[in-house]
Amino acid sequence: MREHADPILAALLKRLREERGIKQEQLAFNASLTASALSRIERGITSPAWVTVVRIAVALDVGLVEIAATLERSRAPSTENPADATGDDEAVGPVVV
Repeated sequence: MREHADPILAALLKRLREERGIKQEQLAFNASLTASALSRIERGITSPAWVTVVRIAVALDVGLVEIAATLERSRAPSTENPADATGDDEAVGPVVV
């Protein structure tokens, strides 16, 4: 696991688990993780390696395409802010990578 956790990914993985009614301990076991490691991922404390995301996705019976598409939609600029629609990054502030 890496530093600089992605809060959107963390929230998505937690939501997918909860929607399926799976306890954190059970998902951790099925994904070959410790419960504390999964907890840190879901709380956005640590960022999982992609191989870990794959194991979680398999354990949740969710496709990686679904996860990637949801992340992409979550990160898409809002058209409610006129600056977002123009693509003028300076108008909305710096982009954090």
